[in-house]
Amino acid sequence: SQPPDVAMPAAKAETCARAFDFFEALRQELDSPRALAEIIDVQRAVLGMQRRLAPRAATEWQRFPVLAAGAEEILRRPEPPAKEDRLGAPAIKAILECQALHTDRPRELIKACAEDWLPSLDDDPRAEPPEEQPFLTLKTAPHYLKVMFGLLRAECAKLGLPAPAARLEARALEETYRGFDASAVSAELLELIELFSSLAQSMRGKYQSSAAVMSTVIRESAAFMLWFNARALPFIASQFLAQHTEMIAMLKALQPTTRMLQSLCVDVKSKLQTSSLIPATKLKRELENLLFKVKVMLQQNNCREAFWVGNLKHKNTVGDEVGSQMQVEVGGKKGARKRAARDTPATDDDEAEGDEEEDGAGEAPAASRRAPQPVQDLGQDSAAEEEEEEDEDEDEDEDEDE
Repeated sequence: SQPPDVAMPAAKAETCARAFDFFEALRQELDSPRALAEIIDVQRAVLGMQRRLAPRAATEWQRFPVLAAGAEEILRRPEPPAKEDRLGAPAIKAILECQALHTDRPRELIKACAEDWLPSLDDDPRAEPPEEQPFLTLKTAPHYLKVMFGLLRAECAKLGLPAPAARLEARALEETYRGFDASAVSAELLELIELFSSLAQSMRGKYQSSAAVMSTVIRESAAFMLWFNARALPFIASQFLAQHTEMIAMLKALQPTTRMLQSLCVDVKSKLQTSSLIPATKLKRELENLLFKVKVMLQQNNCREAFWVGNLKHKNTVGDEVGSQMQVEVGGKKGARKRAARDTPATDDDEAEGDEEEDGAGEAPAASRRAPQPVQDLGQDSAAEEEEEEDEDEDEDEDEDE
């Protein structure tokens, strides 16, 4: 016989497993996606109870891979013709989260989504979804991206990389990572960077069709770059001389994605997508931090000449050169403002601004071209000027009435 502190949790784990198996048998007899989603919710709750009651349950009573397989099966089913049986976007997200949280092959799932599912999605909202993922559309694509980016962050956290203090010397950095297997961590880190690049670029070419997709990629990429700058880059700096080839390969794998992300930030400004301004600002700040930290890393390792500085053109996702500031056209009002806008001569001076870039880290904005019409930057001054001009117009109207 087993001690009570061992027998009781084992019995509870067995009871939960048998309850799960009951609903699994019931799920095999159902065809409605809505009913299957309800069964998945119940099974997920049962496993959550098992985790609380018996956190160290024996392997024979664990059903996490079975739950992940059940969620995957639902997402692969063709969408039913009856409207009452169809799944909404929140239900699809919940099922996808269930699959991601309980799968025993998380990186394979991310790779399949980034390289197979999302790229096969048509940018036409009226197009049929991919055969392999019938519920994947432009409307549900942001949910797929959020879940996969969240799963990627969980995989990054498993590395256990610390966040050392800024401006540590090389010897202090080596002491920080003394207990790590540098070669194994480097291999896993390269794999995670490649997964991030594939996931961030999986919807490339479709951002013009969905602002929600663009906003999701910007938000999730900012979170990943924050982790990379705080935890991955210090590790790269500590191993830069010992594993020079591997560290350069990581930065090169990240470079195309940082360029694409920079273009997304440009699109947000040029299209005045105010809901994405704050995430785009955070992302741009992390991209700039990456440049500066790589420059410091090279300088500390006596490789300063490898840092190339240049002025780069400011382009959006379709390759058009645009200004670096978010601008709007001045609206023509009746009276003096309209005449002033018509009579104002065009200026020949162009404003240019350049940022530094490291060869292998990303692309920074370079120059803004001259606007064809008088423009002004968004800000507090514009609102005050409009109020003053309105007061002047009212005074002119009163004079005319008198």
